[in-house]
Amino acid sequence: MRESIIEAYLKKQVKALDGEALKFVSPGRRHVSDRLCIVPYRMLAPPFIGLVETKRPKGKLRKGQVRFAQRLDALGVPNYTLDTKLAIDKWITYLRKAGYGRETGTTKSP
Repeated sequence: MRESIIEAYLKKQVKALDGEALKFVSPGRRHVSDRLCIVPYRMLAPPFIGLVETKRPKGKLRKGQVRFAQRLDALGVPNYTLDTKLAIDKWITYLRKAGYGRETGTTKSP
């Protein structure tokens, strides 16, 4: 399975939570994560904001990507590497259980 399929699935699943999985590009900086994911909290609280690197199944991070992930960890920025649809589903379940994502059928706040 290609990485693009995993990335498209991530985008679809985040959208189902009424969130955004924005393509993240940082000009002049290599090894940044693929997607900036923003998912609303169900109550009046800050949204989940984190970076996600998608890989093909069993794909490995390059050395620069590992360093970037370590830097994000040091800064306290949530970052994840997801390489299968199952890994994405587990991550989405984690977000839902933590209270993120709007329930199906609710309306967006202005």
